Amino acid sequence: MTTTWTPIAHRIVTGLGVQPGELIQVRDHIDRPDVLHEVLLAVDCAGATPLIDHQSPAYLNRWLAEATPAAMTQSSHHRLRWLEQVDRVITLSGGTPDFTLAAPPTLAAWQALDATLTEIEEARRLPI
Repeated sequence: MTTTWTPIAHRIVTGLGVQPGELIQVRDHIDRPDVLHEVLLAVDCAGATPLIDHQSPAYLNRWLAEATPAAMTQSSHHRLRWLEQVDRVITLSGGTPDFTLAAPPTLAAWQALDATLTEIEEARRLPI
């Protein structure tokens, strides 16, 4: 079944140069399952493996409001390892979370995680 997003997802994967056997992180920052599914399918059809990082604004708003700094730090363990393993990154972007929902210690933990992830990305020079 082809949707409006099928050719766009194919162009995203082709434009990024996704290769068979690669691990591709797909960052869901839009909370649009239809778009996400098309991109995941395009990655799979290219012979690569998609790895979803679900961080839409709606999801992040809840995570920032409900998580403790300790929980955020613990949950970041695998995110950091994944970023060290992926070959390329596709970011589906479409909004900004409401950082005022986070308690100051939780926001500080999230900012530290974001800074560490950015450092890894820059050091690895991942195609994004």
